[in-house]
Amino acid sequence: MNRSSESPALAGSVPVVSIVICTMDRHAKLARCLDAVFRSIASLPVAEGQCEVVVVDQSSSELTQDLLRSRFPSVVRVRLSGPGISRARNEGILRAQAPLLLFTDDDCIPSISWIPAALHALRRDPQLAGVFGRVEPYRPGGIHPVETVAVTHHLGTSYFAVDARGWRCFALMCQEKGTRVSEPAVPHMNLGSSNNMAFRRSAFIENGAFSTSFGAGSAGFSAEDTELQYRLLCAGTTLAYEPSVIVDHDNWLDPEAALKQVDRYLRGMVGVFSWYALRGERFSWRVLAYLGEHARYAFVRCRRRTGSRAYLRDVLHRWKSLALGLGYGCALAIRSTPQIHVSFAQHRGRHAPA
Repeated sequence: MNRSSESPALAGSVPVVSIVICTMDRHAKLARCLDAVFRSIASLPVAEGQCEVVVVDQSSSELTQDLLRSRFPSVVRVRLSGPGISRARNEGILRAQAPLLLFTDDDCIPSISWIPAALHALRRDPQLAGVFGRVEPYRPGGIHPVETVAVTHHLGTSYFAVDARGWRCFALMCQEKGTRVSEPAVPHMNLGSSNNMAFRRSAFIENGAFSTSFGAGSAGFSAEDTELQYRLLCAGTTLAYEPSVIVDHDNWLDPEAALKQVDRYLRGMVGVFSWYALRGERFSWRVLAYLGEHARYAFVRCRRRTGSRAYLRDVLHRWKSLALGLGYGCALAIRSTPQIHVSFAQHRGRHAPA
């Protein structure tokens, strides 16, 4: 691993908030994201104090470095070799100096009120360890009409968007009302995802950060945010969804890529909940039962639609992901060690908890 800061850190005082963005070979989208982040920073009153922006760069070329040097010299660049979104976010947490941390992805465009709304949500309720925000599908100039679809279950509501081409955008959260959660729940259905979240540093110090067993670039493929959220909720930590903390998500996928993305999401989520179920966490069994019933229902529908090869392929993909996720969760449960969760306890003296 090669870590280096490519731009100077804030001098003289600790920033009030650090914005952490992980990127990998998407410098154009990163530039758009940073433009939006700095617009949001500019909307803060001077009395709020300084903000720090940390970019963890896992790119294979120097385009991101060149971008930051030429257009965003105040950004702290942390160079990290190799893939792994959990590794990248953990590096960002370690490098960030502030007691409050905001996270988004390079394919997101934060609103101008993003930072003020997140700070307000955390400050008005000292009991909150973290806040997740509203994620809307990015609408590129209205060229393709976009429909946002809400899929409601007894465990919560999930969202995705589809445009006129049949392309899809996932990792959305479009609930109109805010909510607080302090007991086990399905995180992405009740809170949101890691592409729009804010945490007190103390939450990581007390509970550990992202599990490197999950997330893009790992054997778990996804669900690093699900694992972190669920671990915190099982510990009785209070998290919230706040609809005024808004970003747009620009990750439109064609039908083939969308199918693969759903497979990764399902595999990671099943891995997380099967691991917790085997460790004795009861709510996880309810989630696994729901996922199994959902897969069984899809198979029944497939038998009634024997002429649809595409539908049959989708169902087989779903069952395969379910099985692989169960296998991965079982393997983790068998060889579970304290190293699965990265501990930040050693940094208690370096950073004052919020």
